[in-house]
Amino acid sequence: MLTTLVIRWCDRMASRYGPTVRTKEGGVFDWGQALARECYGIKWTAVVPDAPTHADYVRAVRWEEGDWPDWAEKPFAD
Repeated sequence: MLTTLVIRWCDRMASRYGPTVRTKEGGVFDWGQALARECYGIKWTAVVPDAPTHADYVRAVRWEEGDWPDWAEKPFAD
């Protein structure tokens, strides 16, 4: 269930802001990677769980509501 909710979140964010999230340092992530980066830190690939957690989804919703991460560039909505 949480996986489906996070996939839908990724779709909504990509529809609104485009398919990628750019970091202020020049990195590029898709929305799922960006959420993992936000929830698990810069070395997220070593620690991300197999499926999203409730906390991951809560952070996604906060992000969608405008609580943008400090490390990410906020694009203009289409």
